[in-house]
Amino acid sequence: MNLQQEIRARQGEIVKTLSELIRIPSVRGEPTEGCPYGAHSAEALRWVLELCVGMGFRTKNLGNRVGYAEFGEGEELVGILIHLDVVPVGGVWERDPFSGDVADGRVYGRGAEDDKGPGVAALYCAKTLMDLGVEPKRRVRLIFGTNEETSMDDMDYYVEREGVPDYAFAPDGLYPIINCEKGMAKIAFAREGGSPGAVVAFEGGTAVNIVPESARAILDGSRIDAAAVAQAARSYQGAAALEAETGADGRLTVTARGRAAHAAYAPDGVNAIGALALFLREQLKEQAGPLVSFLAACFGMQTDGAAARVRCEDEVSGPLTLNVGLAQAGETGQSAHIDIRYPVSRTAQELADTLAPLAARWGFSTAVTHDMPPLLVPEDSRIVRELSAVYEQVTGRPAFCRPRGVGTYCRKMAGRAVTFGAHLEDTPHTNYHEPNEFIEIENLMGHAEICIEAIYRLATMPAV
Repeated sequence: MNLQQEIRARQGEIVKTLSELIRIPSVRGEPTEGCPYGAHSAEALRWVLELCVGMGFRTKNLGNRVGYAEFGEGEELVGILIHLDVVPVGGVWERDPFSGDVADGRVYGRGAEDDKGPGVAALYCAKTLMDLGVEPKRRVRLIFGTNEETSMDDMDYYVEREGVPDYAFAPDGLYPIINCEKGMAKIAFAREGGSPGAVVAFEGGTAVNIVPESARAILDGSRIDAAAVAQAARSYQGAAALEAETGADGRLTVTARGRAAHAAYAPDGVNAIGALALFLREQLKEQAGPLVSFLAACFGMQTDGAAARVRCEDEVSGPLTLNVGLAQAGETGQSAHIDIRYPVSRTAQELADTLAPLAARWGFSTAVTHDMPPLLVPEDSRIVRELSAVYEQVTGRPAFCRPRGVGTYCRKMAGRAVTFGAHLEDTPHTNYHEPNEFIEIENLMGHAEICIEAIYRLATMPAV
């Protein structure tokens, strides 16, 4: 029985199903009766479960939040963790992001790689095993969530009602194995009242977990040498680009243009907030005001937290990553929000306690507004050992564990799940979370070849 050959024969079905699923714009929407994450997320879940019924799976829909399809018998359970929701579109697309276009050996559209493509492939892997008459020693369950990108409370809902699988993996990242997910914290700094300096207003960023690609400050021209600041902005040479414009009221607007990136990969971006704060502190000196002074002194454009005294790393999870994602100043108050991906050896509160006295120097309070503790599944655990064996068998490459600064459903599985795929080693970025997302069909099928062997091995391995 050549499982890789069997799943390859399903390529046409996999591509067709993925294309159809992409056409459902399952971005989280406003909750309505019976649709806690919006109508489109519920539609995607119902569509997939109806497909699974037609394939012969047993299915269950848990309140249009999460559902599952399973086959096999036994007390133990193997879980494949999949999410059907997608991030908002944003940016400029060359194609309709929900077209599911198939062209040039690719499937295009939001969710093609994250996570509809890998999920559809996993579904057909399970279907193939069922059609081949494989008799698993434990149940195999595909778990479909619809709110992974926002809060993952859908999986909390599932676990409260169904418990956690004995062994599970999420095809929602990179091969070989991600057994460590860094802690994810959001920390807010706030100060009441307007700025006593020349900065009348400051704004930058769209989300705390995105490196801001633009930031803007409005300056009171009567307090500064506006012409000199404008000239300095226009002649500025740095990672970001600066623009300056003087209004009829004498106010000077300085805008910074950076490059967006996910906060987990903050070094790949150019932080416009940090660039603007550093420029303004240099130009305005004592007129820079509390927010600009705080941002420039403690963060700037650093992504390792060194200036803020929170730089740290450990052997298992690597270094801390920090992103100043939002900043705002106006007549009534000033604030900044940072995203920190921290090692397993630290806690969010420890980091906040270090930051608090620094922020207080400029009159800012400090609060942890969100914290998702890190995940670490031991490398000698059975799930890691079995998936490592599968990876080496199929690819001929050595398996290894790696950390990642993002969150998946694995965090909800009580240490019984790791990320396994779906992005193959040494293959190009597929623009997930960015405009023009796609997945190479050949790479999708490469994932399917690994995935079917993984499901087979976990389903049929001897009991402990």
